[in-house]
Amino acid sequence: MEYKTYRMSIQLTDKADFQNQPVSAGLPEVDKQTRIYGFILSDPKIAREELAIFPLSLDMARRKARAGGLKQGALYCGLDPKKHPCHPDDPPETPLHLLPSFSLSRLLIDYYRTSLDFQFLLAGGADVVFETARLWQSIQTFGSASDTSEWPALEPLIHLNLNWTNRIWTMLGRAGKQQDVAARLGLSEQEVLQLAELPVQLPEHSTVRTQSSQTQEAAAYLAGLVQTGYLLSPADWHNGEEAGVLAVLATQIARLKIDDEELSFAPVLPDDWQGYTLRLSFRGSKFDISVDGATGRMVLSEGSAIPVLVYGLEYLLEDEFFFDLKRDGIFSDE
Repeated sequence: MEYKTYRMSIQLTDKADFQNQPVSAGLPEVDKQTRIYGFILSDPKIAREELAIFPLSLDMARRKARAGGLKQGALYCGLDPKKHPCHPDDPPETPLHLLPSFSLSRLLIDYYRTSLDFQFLLAGGADVVFETARLWQSIQTFGSASDTSEWPALEPLIHLNLNWTNRIWTMLGRAGKQQDVAARLGLSEQEVLQLAELPVQLPEHSTVRTQSSQTQEAAAYLAGLVQTGYLLSPADWHNGEEAGVLAVLATQIARLKIDDEELSFAPVLPDDWQGYTLRLSFRGSKFDISVDGATGRMVLSEGSAIPVLVYGLEYLLEDEFFFDLKRDGIFSDE
């Protein structure tokens, strides 16, 4: 059985092998956030279009934050309105959902790290990152009801957000744009710098999904799509669904991470899979990463050479290289 779109392919064993393996009910959803991330990885131009609405909606986000009982910062709801409803009028009786706001900051930061589109930061992307950091400052200073089940997912997002407020602020200084952004935020330059110095202190929560469980869920999710024939033709994909599936495959099966200056992969091959192929984009270069049995391969198809980490070993992808797939402890936690 083979599943193909323009940007990826998944090869599984015969369909009969999956008939007695029900697909888990708790699978990761291909929501708007996941789809945007898929576009960041595969088509940054479309990702920019998807993200451009958020700098334009800052005033609305600030009003929603105030309505939720926050003194400052911006609360973005609506990446998935059914799961993360907004509270535009009265303070909510139930805890605020903070994850969409910090996830959005992460998408904007990863878009810049992938595309190096500094003009997007100047046009408002930086404002969203700073206002998200300001949201955390408000929570730290004034306190706010929040859904404790989101704490484990919030901590790395907040660390990333606060770290990049400082880095983006430095880049804006080199471009002579710090005063412009500070004025739009209604802050002094010193107040903007203070946003990056906040400590991250979140209570521990016991329900943290391991990397192993996430990988197995993603494998079952993708196998289930193939088994059920879900929109298998590229012509049938709508609203970025292909990009969402690609994001799940890239981040949870190929285990892609975007570090400061390079990409990091730790690919696994789930049970009953023969292999898979991904076509990704990074800073103007396009490349394929494929896994076939015990062998992995990366091929640069367009653009300049890029540094890549595979299982912690550094490579410079200039044309192509092969690597051995690590099979022992395939679903072990790292």
